[in-house]
Amino acid sequence: MKRSIAVMSAVLLFAAFGCGCSGDKGGESADPAERTADSRVRTDRDVKLKTYEFPQFLNDISDADVLSNTIYKSFDASQLLVEPEKQPFEGYRCTACFADSCYIFKDGDNYGLLSLNGDILIPAEGIKRISASGADLLQIRYDDSSTDYFRIYPDGTGEFVTVEEFSDSRISFFKHPSAADPSQEVYTLQLDGMDIYDTEFSSAQKADILSLDTSKTFEAVYKVTAGKNYYYIAFDRLYNFTVFGAEYAFISLKIGGTYAECYVLDPDDYSELETLLSSFGREADASAPSKDANEDYIQITMGLSDGRLRVYTISADGYCLTDDRSSDSEPSNKYFTVMDPETFIDLINWVDGELSGEYVKQ
Repeated sequence: MKRSIAVMSAVLLFAAFGCGCSGDKGGESADPAERTADSRVRTDRDVKLKTYEFPQFLNDISDADVLSNTIYKSFDASQLLVEPEKQPFEGYRCTACFADSCYIFKDGDNYGLLSLNGDILIPAEGIKRISASGADLLQIRYDDSSTDYFRIYPDGTGEFVTVEEFSDSRISFFKHPSAADPSQEVYTLQLDGMDIYDTEFSSAQKADILSLDTSKTFEAVYKVTAGKNYYYIAFDRLYNFTVFGAEYAFISLKIGGTYAECYVLDPDDYSELETLLSSFGREADASAPSKDANEDYIQITMGLSDGRLRVYTISADGYCLTDDRSSDSEPSNKYFTVMDPETFIDLINWVDGELSGEYVKQ
């Protein structure tokens, strides 16, 4: 998806402002103080002029990624592996307690496993590392880099198990009447015919992993909706899954020679952005502005979730190129309008103030 947006962005920007951005962040970087620009709107001396800066949180995003807004994890190793406050057994140095079910202990350079009663489940011989791989599954890595898997049962016992090749046939979405409204049919996520997530979805379909703009690796990804909200559910090879907020809009911007991009991955942020854009007054259609390759700009692609694309490219001087792509079968409708220059400042400050929180929580 990102490739098509990037191509479209390049065409629009060249036509509108003559910007030759390559899409990376290796452009001429300006000092934050130099990147600050004053509003061109004339005000009284007692009124503070609006300013903007390059959103600093974007410096921490190497690449825009649609699988960034984590909503839920079925498995979190940091929650399952807890360092014991005191050593539970004499003669053993326990490094972690796994799921309140067993202890990992260290003997020299190797690791072993103890039951809650102190019985040896796995002796510390030739084991380089023991790590959590699932809610009841441990990965055993040996000195020769080979691996095994060990499953812990509720009674505290365990055994080595064979992890079979991943098969998405084990994953399904069960269609049934909604508990809240029996007149509506919804879907619940199941593994081997058993519910594994309690959210009811209004639609669900498998997504093409290769088409997703992400650097993360998963075995299967599904795109689902719940009301007006969109999500991705991604499975690893051990059937642990993560729920991500899906993309609603794509934002790219250039300020002071520094280019960056990110997604809007929260429905509330998207709704707020829609309201913000619709509140900006526009003059009648205008002719194309003169080209200025150094002009700061922001480009916003709306409607990624439902396919009703509308691209706004707004320069710091207030010129806006709108490209309305309501459907793939209809021709693109491009036109220029003029906005108050403070529109641009408000958008940059909105990105800095609102989206920074969305990405900081990752």
